[in-house]
Amino acid sequence: TRNLQSHASQVARMLELVRTTHGVRAIRPLLVYLAGTRGQTGEMDVILHALTQETRMTAMTVLEQLEARGFARGEAALLLKQLRLRFGPLGADVVERVRSAEVSSIDRWAERIFSAAELDEVFAS
Repeated sequence: TRNLQSHASQVARMLELVRTTHGVRAIRPLLVYLAGTRGQTGEMDVILHALTQETRMTAMTVLEQLEARGFARGEAALLLKQLRLRFGPLGADVVERVRSAEVSSIDRWAERIFSAAELDEVFAS
């Protein structure tokens, strides 16, 4: 635990240095990297706790955006699987449409799978 806190404090100091030197936008790539790595359990929480309020708020916004993006990817992947099971192979245009869609559209389309006789009916307006 002591090693974790020491490491997290070092990372927090680096994030603060980058923020004060290059601005808030400069820490985004570092946060994306940190969120994508599988560190020790609780490491990100310890890092966030060690940040100043301004940097912590930026970090939370970035992490929430990453979480939302991951959720949308998962929803799209599930819908594509359901569409393939129900209607067979999908065209590249359908795959791209689903992958680039908002979660609200994906949810609407997922509900239509149960009543649609054809693939076009899922995407009807």
